[in-house]
Parts: sequence; C-alpha cells; structure tokens
Amino acid sequence: ISDGRLPVGDDELGQLAESFNRMVLALNKTTVSRDLLIQEAKERKHTQERLRDSEEKLRNIVENSTNLFYVHTADHTITYVSPQCREFLQCEPEEAMTRWTQFATNHPLNEVAVQLTEKAIRTGERQPPYELEIRGKQGRIKMVEVREAPIIKNGQTIAIVGSLTDISDRKKAEEEKNALQSQLVHAQKMKSIGTLSGGGGP
Repeated sequence: ISDGRLPVGDDELGQLAESFNRMVLALNKTTVSRDLLIQEAKERKHTQERLRDSEEKLRNIVENSTNLFYVHTADHTITYVSPQCREFLQCEPEEAMTRWTQFATNHPLNEVAVQLTEKAIRTGERQPPYELEIRGKQGRIKMVEVREAPIIKNGQTIAIVGSLTDISDRKKAEEEKNALQSQLVHAQKMKSIGTLSGGGGP
C-alpha cells in the first residue's frame, strides 16, 4: 500500500477497499489540482509584479523626459498627453484634449506635418520625423521635431502615438549661423566689387 491504496478483493472488505481507493485517487487529484492552482496563482502574481515594474519604469521615463508624449485618434483628437504639455502647450493635460491642429501655427512647414500624419493614418506606415511650429495656450511659439507611429487594429489605424522634442534653440542657432554666413558672403562680394572698381590698386 505504498501508494496509499488497498488491495481489492471480491468480498465486502474488497468493496470497502475499492471505495477507499477511489477516495484516495480523488484526494490525489484534488491535491494535484490544488498544487496547480497554487503554482498558477504564483505565476500570475509574478507576472503582475513584472507588469507593474514595467509600467513604473515607463511612467518614470514619460514623466521625467524633456520630450512630450501624446496619443491622438485618427481624426487628430488628442486622447493622452504627458505632463510636459505644461511647458510645450502652456496648459494642463486635460486642457489639451482637443485636435492637435489647434496648437499648430500657420507656418508653411505645418502643411507638410499634416500631410505626413494623414499618410501615416491612411497607410498604417510610420513616416519620417518632421518639424512643426506650435503655439501654446498663452501664445508662446516653439519649433518641435515630431516622431510618431500609427497603432493598427484589424488593418485600420486607430491612433497615432508620438513625441515632441523642442528644437527652438537649435533652429535659432541655425538661423543665426546662416545669417552670419550670408553677411560674410555679402561682405566678400562688396570687397571684390571695390577691388575691381579701384583697378586692383591699394
């Protein structure tokens, strides 16, 4: 009876033994099922803990980044924006739940931005980064670089997720550099004209 079961005979005792054996078998099954449930519960708990850790890491990245993160629907309505909107859009996140185009200026670059976003929605394909000029709720203008990707469900784009990087200082530096280069070229041209007019003499 090393397995906990009794030898079975044909008499009344045998019938009792058979009943006992069925009870032992049922108990073993119950124990196995219980062990499986305990193991499954442990695995589920471990998975939930890892998920919470991943969510916490992602939240720390999003909330402490210098970039703004957002989600908008296929009709351009913002459904999520990270806390950095206070710096980028000069408003609280709940105040930004509108069409993102409401924050775009009439800068010619913004026409390209709309076209690329529409293409991403239409094709479900990620588009290259683009520049966008935005105006905050209080009127401050920023130039940003946009990186975004479509979210696809059942073959249809249901949302766009993306990030904004403030490139205002970089663009300003580039403009100043270009202006200095233009001034240098102009000065060199004027010097050449003066030299020619003077016959090449001192």
